[in-house]
Formats: sequence, C-alpha cells, structure tokens
Amino acid sequence: MRDRRVWFVLVLVPLVAMVGAAVSTLRSVDGPDPTTPPVSSPPAGTVAVSSEGEPRYGDLRALVAASDAVVVGEVVAVGPGRLLAAGANREGIVTRLVRLSVDEVLAGADPGAEVIVEEPGWTADGREVVVDGTPASAPGDLGIWFLVRGATEEFPHLAVVNAQGRYLVDPADERRFLDVAVRDPLVDRLERRDPVILRHEIEQAARG
Repeated sequence: MRDRRVWFVLVLVPLVAMVGAAVSTLRSVDGPDPTTPPVSSPPAGTVAVSSEGEPRYGDLRALVAASDAVVVGEVVAVGPGRLLAAGANREGIVTRLVRLSVDEVLAGADPGAEVIVEEPGWTADGREVVVDGTPASAPGDLGIWFLVRGATEEFPHLAVVNAQGRYLVDPADERRFLDVAVRDPLVDRLERRDPVILRHEIEQAARG
C-alpha cells in the first residue's frame, strides 16, 4: 500500500476545530512545554462546547483568505498543553497541543515543516472537551488544515481558523473526507469533495 501522505500530495488525474471558541473568555495561567509526551485517554465523559458566535465563511475563497496558512499535514503526536482558567479557582480547560507534520503548503505563508496546533483538550478534572461534535485530533490524522497564528503572546501556537477549518481523509477510503458532526453549509460541501480536487480548488482560490 502506498504511503498516504505521498498519495495526497501528488497531482492525480482525472480526479484531483477552535481554541478561540472554547476559551474566548479564559485567560492563560501556565502549562507544560509543547514537547510533553503524548497524553493518555481522558476519563469517560465529555463536555460539549459550541463555537456559535465565532466568524463563519460562506465560500472557500473567504475561508482561504481568512487563513494565515492552508496546509496538507499529518498529526504525528498530541499532548497536553496549558491550563486556561476562568478565575482564581483555576477551573477551565487544558489545551491539546497537536504536532503537525506539514507535507505541502496550499495557500498563505509557509509555517515550517512541523508546527504545533493548539485546540481545546480537557477540563481541569479530565473530561474531554468536544467543540461542535468534532473529534479531537489524533496521531495519524491526515488532511487539509486552515490555520491562523496566535494574535498575542498568550496564544503562541497555530490554531484552526474555526469549525470550518479541518478536513480529514477517511483512512478507509482515500478518495473522501471523514464526515463530521459540524452543521455548516460550507463544511457539508467541502467534506463531500474528492480530497485532491479540494486541494486544487484551494490553490486556485489563493491565486484569486
């Protein structure tokens, strides 16, 4: 079987979630270094978080324009990040730091061969945070990522632009993306694209 990452980057013919949403009212207090080893599975139970209120885009061109970089990448490791707390009692969430190997830059500035993407992870008591029903990133995830850089020193890592910003290839069928629970017209359209076709559409959108 050919390597998934090599397949995804090649030009084939004829067929070619959200730290800000979950922690917009929270402040950073401290947390482990990004090199922390992968975290084990959290205890049973999750906390549902809605990204309602964050910017949404009506078409691919607008989504590309809102992103600092759009890349093809694969998750190589995940680990716990910083504790983001709402008050003096330090209740809040621990972010998940996703180490992403970048195979190709489709639009925007080159972020480097390997980057850290920060996303909501767990509550302080260990329950997993689920934003809009979107599964957490996991090692082996391959897909297209629409990324933005942190605007302040408190948020030094990259993040997915919004709930519309991550499309993972189905490991059982490389000609399709995984179906996610996000109820959004643009997500519904893009996740039904052939992955290689979407790759070329992003490049065209970036060229204007």
